[in-house]
Amino acid sequence: MSILTKYTLRCLRQNRVRTLVTVIGIVLSVALFTAVSEGAYSGQQYLLNVTKASIGNFHGQYRELSDSQLEALRSQPAIKQVETIDTVGFALLAPDQSDPFLMIGSMSGGLTDLVSIRIKEGRMPENERELLISDEASARLGLPFQLGQTLTLNVGQRYDFSVKELLGAEAPYLDEGEKLVDCQEQVYTVVGIFHRPDYALHFHPTGELALTTGATGRNYQSFFSMQDPGLIYQFMSSHFDERQGYLNDDLLLLSGVSEDQIALGVFNGLTAILFALIAFGSIVLIYNAFSISVSERTRQFGMLKSIGATRGQIRRSVLFEALLLSATAIPLGLLVGCGGIGLTLRFLQPAFNRIIQIGGAEDTTIHLVWNLPALGLAGGVALLTTLISAWIPAGRAARLSPITAIRQSRDIKVQAKKIQSSRLIGRLFGISGTLASKNFKRSRKQYRSTVLSLFLSVLLFISASSFSDYVVGNVGEAADLLPAELRVDVYDIGKSSQEELLKKILAVPGVEGGNYADRLFVTLDSIPQEALDKDILRFSSPEELQGIPFNLYFLPEDYYTALCKEAGIAPESKQALAYVSGTVPIERPNGTVRMQVTLLDSEACPIPLTICADKESAEYEIVDAEYNEHSEIVRYRCVRGEDLDETGGHDPKDEIYLPAELFYEKMEITVGALLQKPPLATYNNNPGLYLPLSMLPRAGAGESGQWEFSRQCLTYYLQAPEHEKAAAAVKELLLPLRANRGLDYYLVDTRKDQEITQAGLLVLNVFSYGFIILISLIAVANVFNTISTNLALRRREFATLKSVGMGDRAFGRMMRFECLLCGCKALLWGLPASILMSRLIFGVVNQGFQNGGFRLPWAAIGIASGSVFLVVFATMLYAMRKIKKANPIEALKQETL
Repeated sequence: MSILTKYTLRCLRQNRVRTLVTVIGIVLSVALFTAVSEGAYSGQQYLLNVTKASIGNFHGQYRELSDSQLEALRSQPAIKQVETIDTVGFALLAPDQSDPFLMIGSMSGGLTDLVSIRIKEGRMPENERELLISDEASARLGLPFQLGQTLTLNVGQRYDFSVKELLGAEAPYLDEGEKLVDCQEQVYTVVGIFHRPDYALHFHPTGELALTTGATGRNYQSFFSMQDPGLIYQFMSSHFDERQGYLNDDLLLLSGVSEDQIALGVFNGLTAILFALIAFGSIVLIYNAFSISVSERTRQFGMLKSIGATRGQIRRSVLFEALLLSATAIPLGLLVGCGGIGLTLRFLQPAFNRIIQIGGAEDTTIHLVWNLPALGLAGGVALLTTLISAWIPAGRAARLSPITAIRQSRDIKVQAKKIQSSRLIGRLFGISGTLASKNFKRSRKQYRSTVLSLFLSVLLFISASSFSDYVVGNVGEAADLLPAELRVDVYDIGKSSQEELLKKILAVPGVEGGNYADRLFVTLDSIPQEALDKDILRFSSPEELQGIPFNLYFLPEDYYTALCKEAGIAPESKQALAYVSGTVPIERPNGTVRMQVTLLDSEACPIPLTICADKESAEYEIVDAEYNEHSEIVRYRCVRGEDLDETGGHDPKDEIYLPAELFYEKMEITVGALLQKPPLATYNNNPGLYLPLSMLPRAGAGESGQWEFSRQCLTYYLQAPEHEKAAAAVKELLLPLRANRGLDYYLVDTRKDQEITQAGLLVLNVFSYGFIILISLIAVANVFNTISTNLALRRREFATLKSVGMGDRAFGRMMRFECLLCGCKALLWGLPASILMSRLIFGVVNQGFQNGGFRLPWAAIGIASGSVFLVVFATMLYAMRKIKKANPIEALKQETL
């Protein structure tokens, strides 16, 4: 070990506080970078695992391909794997219902590689006489299916006599227009119950699915994975009929593949800002630490050079110090970062488990997933930053002459005109203030490092707060609670049965109130510009608002009357009530922007609106749409139903263009008043319009001859504080109604869904505030290291002042004024820079989530401003306490040559 190496080790031991603070700074920097990268990677892997468990590992799927099309799909070089479910046949089990079939599907051997088939009870089928039944089959068909049950089924093919062709699994049930043909009696044994994975195996509208293996039949679904997932959109648009194809959008998005450029832009922009903040804070902290260390040892380097040490030896001494500190701090930082994010994820496991409520994914938990490239990158960046931070000041010190280095006069530039102090400072603060002002001007480099550290602290804290505010705030605004805890969508229910069913539901234990409403999904066609809320015009033009979704509710007369009285309009006016505060999706050429707004101005009521509702055509099938420069649909590319083949495909020569007006109908509605809070009948966060049931559009011309729309479904909105128990009781009430009356329903626990969203907010808040705390610790460590070391370098100056008679009170005033100068200077630069960074973050988030205009982060500005002076004064007190204990005579013994 060389003498300089021993000397470096001795200096590190003697300056324990500086060494410790430098190590802590590197540890915090590495830990923050590690925690962010490992947390993001672990979260991505968790969501990928959840998607694979609940849906599958396929990238795309086609339905109802012919044998030749399936072979063509298998032969594509871009395809990695193809697996299928063949339609063995259909068993008619519930003829009184709209979805009466149990479809028997035969799995190919590797289907479970691509599609999630999670066994709930029992096992997988091993031959063509064993069945795996969906857990939804009992509820949808109204029949009890049990493990070990023997089923004797009459299995055949669906046949439409009107067009004389076989029907596939996707064709709606025709009731009297179809019949099962080629029927054979088959005996099956139920060997397993499985979680049906969301839409991947969603056999609808004609029934439910049962799976076997080894049997043959017509191809129903083909699942495939790509060699390169990034080519999936190009592949789907250029092969077969695009309408037959479906994408596993969640898996693709989590793999970094998406057509939504706005969503990708927001994600990439926020990621870039996040890592830029971490990198900037880490680099400045480490650089300052070594710059100050070298400045503190400048006199020592001068003495070493005076006895023969070379520039190279000086540099190697500093680089050895950097390597030694890195060898301790970087592994510790990696350990702290991984340990911290690991404990955080473990603490948040219940929240994540609450978020993931998809059948088959309940046993998928979030945990730390090691990402060795990210760990290597974190360590490598920290090491490189440390070495560069040490090399630059070491080179500067090595170039000094021995005399200059020993005198430590390089950083002090004295020019009489430039160090003149203001007379006002002298009058207000006396000789102490004058000395502080002159010191600030003559030792600019030392003060510059202090101001830079404080500037960094302000910038990091306010930027991190803005980052959290905009990201978490937009999610929180979109997660507002809906007034109904439960929602039941009921299809094909007669008018006379509506009130009867409501009474039965209200009698269920746990249901404390409720009402029902018919609902149409409509879009906005035109609105007077003067009726728009002034804020929305800052983000969107009236033309862009055309096509935004509305819910049009038709309420029982007494419910509508009560709302009218609350809003202050006459019920007999039959004007629409509107609740227009919510999330509005705006379609733009490069993606969808979600805007949290109040759409209309209450002062403009009554407001005439023109809205549109789509009409389905039995004669034509829409292939594609053509848009104008305002993103409005001008015409549709269509094909006649009679020109479709059995797979839903067609000859491009049969396509024709029809005007868009043929496929929608316009309604004129007058909004009489705006509601201040959403009524109980609120389906989602889209804007809502409320009318009485007497104005409900009927099929055909309707009773009043108003509009030509057919109703969709009746929805019951229920108040049930203990929503989970009430949901189970309502489901128990409705299940026999489905079996006996063919009543089709869809029960949604809306409060449970919102609790899931709230759990997601908790996760975001924990990570956001954890990020703010770590960034703040880095900033505080930087400030403490800079100020304490700079004061230590001024021991001789302080000793000189004391030797000429400066007392403790005058000395304290001088230091307090210096603190004030540093703090004000830092805020002068830090606040504008922080506001610009906040504006940049707002601009990135605002691409996809518009929630009002840019707002100054006043709370963060106040905390940062107060914390600057608090940290500066606290650090100054700590350093000055040590200096006061020192003997002035010993400090003056430092020779000034």
